[in-house]
Amino acid sequence: MTREDELDGLIGTLYEAALEPELWREAIEGLLRMVDAQIGHLYFLERNSGRVTSSIMLGPGHKREDIEQIDADYSGYYRTIDPRQAVAARAGVGEWILCHEHWDEAFVRRSEFFNDFLIPSGMRYLLGARLGDLEERSIFIGMTRAVGHRPFGEGEVRRIKRIEHHLARAARLYFKSEGLRRKLDSGLAALDALDFAALIVDQIGAVHFANSATEGLLRRKGVALKVRGSRLSHAVPEINVRLETLLREAVVGGKGGGMRLSRGREGPDLHLLVVPLSARSRLAAPWQMPLALLLVSDPTTRRMPPDRFLRLLFGLSPTVRIPANVTVDSGDRDRRGSHAALEVGFLLGPVTLGQAGGGFAHRLAGQG
Repeated sequence: MTREDELDGLIGTLYEAALEPELWREAIEGLLRMVDAQIGHLYFLERNSGRVTSSIMLGPGHKREDIEQIDADYSGYYRTIDPRQAVAARAGVGEWILCHEHWDEAFVRRSEFFNDFLIPSGMRYLLGARLGDLEERSIFIGMTRAVGHRPFGEGEVRRIKRIEHHLARAARLYFKSEGLRRKLDSGLAALDALDFAALIVDQIGAVHFANSATEGLLRRKGVALKVRGSRLSHAVPEINVRLETLLREAVVGGKGGGMRLSRGREGPDLHLLVVPLSARSRLAAPWQMPLALLLVSDPTTRRMPPDRFLRLLFGLSPTVRIPANVTVDSGDRDRRGSHAALEVGFLLGPVTLGQAGGGFAHRLAGQG
């Protein structure tokens, strides 16, 4: 497996873990391997109170109970005397901190935090950053190396930068979907509670599930997506070829992707995102086979739920910008473009927590 294949696989696992928390161990282990670290800590800090409201700490070489105790000790007290917190709070989002650049050995020898907590817990050097901000909380990630290892350097920063945006979006998705997981019994019900189009399809576009909002999408003027004989397609042949390629790459290759869908004079482009679902995914559980989650959104939508759910979820400003190094709607995509949509700033429509209704999802399979 090449480094690029490993990167693609890690990106997919991050998004899976956002919806299926039991997969965070695999995702964080992948991050640790990427930068040769021993312990990883993803947590959400309430800015007003300084309280850690959600925390995931993993160390593959440590016993589970030891990691849980370290996490509890940090969240309960040592976070309040952690000198790294103030530096991380002042740093910009995505500005990675290398602890040895801020605190020399003389400081470490005098520090209660380092001597009573960090070093006895098997940690010494930090590579960390503030990944983003929600309305009331900030998201932090830290990865550490133990005493006896060299400090992190710019090489590790460059590597982690390659998936920084994916990590941040997956963390937002994880945090915001916690409420949905508590309110809704299943992943499919959660999809049906969205009011932008969400479909689960196989590699040939056969629709296994479609949420209620999909019906409204297919009726909109200028939308050339169609479902005929239970298969999703696009009326424009060359666009349909790209859609087929995206679905095949997601289901067979496990690579996400996306493109813009032109509506001509009827309105601005829609954004189509395809995310692979492995057979182990909760969303694919009813079919026990690899599938793809397809989301279609209108970037001009301004209706938001009270917590501005989706814009915060993906960390986007109201103006969606597609990075210059991503080729989302080109038929000639490079390696980085192969999972282009996962780099694209998709501003999806709002989410409501109303009672899910699956009428259209059941009718769609019979649509001719």
